[in-house]
Amino acid sequence: MKVILKVSLLFLMVSNLIASVPGSLIKITGSPFSAGTGPRSVAYKPDGLFLAVANRNSSNVSIFAVNQTIGVLTEITGSPFSAGTGPRGVAYSPNGIFLAVANRNADNVSVFSFEQLPTDAFSRAIYLKYEGFCSLLN
Repeated sequence: MKVILKVSLLFLMVSNLIASVPGSLIKITGSPFSAGTGPRSVAYKPDGLFLAVANRNSSNVSIFAVNQTIGVLTEITGSPFSAGTGPRGVAYSPNGIFLAVANRNADNVSVFSFEQLPTDAFSRAIYLKYEGFCSLLN
């Protein structure tokens, strides 16, 4: 089992393939969130706005937008995305533009590009509210 702690230390995400983390954590409303079959690992995009989940048994990757205030996950339009056979791990590039997926059963790596969000707060808020996290306003 792999556990990822968000850099801001506000939220803890766990892939639930084998066991859960003991302790006194407060469960986020709506948790657990549905992903593909056999979620194996998770990774936050460096800006903390998105979470990727490698779904080993369904051979795909789920991408969720992360509510920065309350931690609720919302699956983005088009997710899950097909990967190679048996994805086991996910990792974002340091700049957050690329997502690499290690496909255990296929002995290869799938790489996805992740669209950049607008940098100013106003445009970002409009983008997230109206574009479903997938495409920029024209």
